[in-house]
Formats: sequence, C-alpha cells, structure tokens
Amino acid sequence: MRDLRAKVIQDQTATLIWTAPDPGNASITSYTIYYSNGEKELKVTSKTRTNTFELSNLTPDTNYTVKIVAVSALGEGLPYRGALRFKTKGFHSGKEGLFFHTFYTKP
Repeated sequence: MRDLRAKVIQDQTATLIWTAPDPGNASITSYTIYYSNGEKELKVTSKTRTNTFELSNLTPDTNYTVKIVAVSALGEGLPYRGALRFKTKGFHSGKEGLFFHTFYTKP
C-alpha cells in the first residue's frame, strides 16, 4: 500500500484514497481499515476492491490515525508502512461559516 491520504475531510466523515499494493500470488478481495482517535481503535472492512473508502460517524474536531491492510484469499497482508494522521473539522451548524465547539465549565 502506498500514497495513503485523506481526499476530503469533513466534521464527521473523511474520504480515504490510496494506491493498491502488488497483489502477489492472490488477488485483493477487500481492505481492512484500522482507525483510532487516541482513545479506542476501530476496524472496518471495505466491501469492494476499490482504493477509496469513506470513514463515517467520526467525531468533529478530533485527531485520527489510519492504517490500511489489503485482504486476499490468503488473509490480511502487511499494513501500510506509514500511518495517515488527520483532524476532522469542527461541527458545522449548516449555516455558512458558523462552527460549534463544546466547552465544559465547572459550576
């Protein structure tokens, strides 16, 4: 896997794109995407062999780290050597230019 990048980053979604690895002796059937916000690691498997995937249900204004692994009939391959890091946008209200951040103050 190479050239892993986030093509479009929004408040709750990010579109990932990468260059497929050499499949070797077995064709790639899907990809497993591992992503973390620093508190927990999640895993999702793409349903196709395409080299794009949209992560959804992300938390606004949060840093994420992503690793992708190609899957074939032989199982998972080696993960992408580097990790992609990105930050989602703040929550957008739907009004142009207006963003919300949540702050907690003690009573």
